Amino acid sequence: MCAKCVRDRIKRAFLIEEQKIVVKVLKAQAQSQKSK
Repeated sequence: MCAKCVRDRIKRAFLIEEQKIVVKVLKAQAQSQKSK
């Protein structure tokens, strides 16, 4: 494992986590808009 590979892997994992969070937030926003 080279340093660049490690960094790329961390970046990818971080992006995937970010996407999950964004999806959760968007779903929560959509639900709160429907209930109004």
